[in-house]
Amino acid sequence: MPETYAEETQYFRQDWLWALLLVGSAPTYLLVLVVVVDDAGGLGPDIYPTLAGITLLVWGPLVVFYRAKLVTEVREDGLYLQLWPLHLSPRRVPCEAIDDHRPVTFSPMGDYGGIGIRHNPTVYRWGVSFDGPKAYIAAGGEGVRIDRVDARPLVVGSQRPHEMHAALQRVCP
Repeated sequence: MPETYAEETQYFRQDWLWALLLVGSAPTYLLVLVVVVDDAGGLGPDIYPTLAGITLLVWGPLVVFYRAKLVTEVREDGLYLQLWPLHLSPRRVPCEAIDDHRPVTFSPMGDYGGIGIRHNPTVYRWGVSFDGPKAYIAAGGEGVRIDRVDARPLVVGSQRPHEMHAALQRVCP
């Protein structure tokens, strides 16, 4: 396995994000519980599997999202990105495909419309084009912009962008 020069793991732990998720999930859960219990004629042993299924459907995705993470590694043969659970194996950007790289500051909401894997849309007269940089953002507004040889630029969010840039400088000068 190639040597790793920089590694970073970021989680989606923003307070505003979890407030939105909980504010949306809790009332839905309570409403569905009330409707199901009312339709069943009250609580009883025969309704417990249904309640367990509803609980799993509403709260299960939140557990998965809580465990979601962006893993970024700079290895001797390039940059590796994995946004779990969307990527089961890391995506590789080889050094040969990297033209230039530099630390950047950006606004996740203003520039990319949120967090996660984002495509920077350009609105023009006849519609929307997604020819801007592709971004992997888990937290914060700092990262490294990677200009690629035959592909769109890539912005990788990082809590330590200068460390990642220095590692890329060493591996992919």
